[in-house]
Order: sequence, then C-alpha cells, then structure tokens
Amino acid sequence: RTPSQVTLRWAVEHNITVIPRTSKIARMRENLEILNFELGEQALNKLNSLGQESPFYWDVSKLTTATSQDRSGDRNPEL
Repeated sequence: RTPSQVTLRWAVEHNITVIPRTSKIARMRENLEILNFELGEQALNKLNSLGQESPFYWDVSKLTTATSQDRSGDRNPEL
C-alpha cells in the first residue's frame, strides 16, 4: 500500500469525507483501491497516536472569503 492509500483509508475508517484530487487515471484507480482493504488494529492505533503532542485542526470560525477588493491588492490592514 502507498502512503496515500493508507492515509485515505485511515480517514475513511474514521468517517472523514475525503475528496482526492487527480486527473491521472492510474491515481484514480489507486485511490479506489482503498475500498479493497482495511487497516489492522495495530496500524490504526499507531496512526491514531501520531501528532497527539501537537494536534492540528482548522478553526473554521477564522476563515474568511476573498472579496473583489482583496483581489485588487487593496488589502485590509487589520488582517
């Protein structure tokens, strides 16, 4: 299994929706192969323990959308 397959499979087993982006047919097939295997308990435990010291997440309350003014180069100095 490739690292990408393992990562995608880990997400699927945690009910996390993933939408891999590729235009290459071979990669599409590779991505679909994650439905043909499951990660073992030992592998899941090891993957689950990664990054526990400094968890990362997106704070969606801090996300903003770009405005036409932002794209013109006239940026808000407070951001």
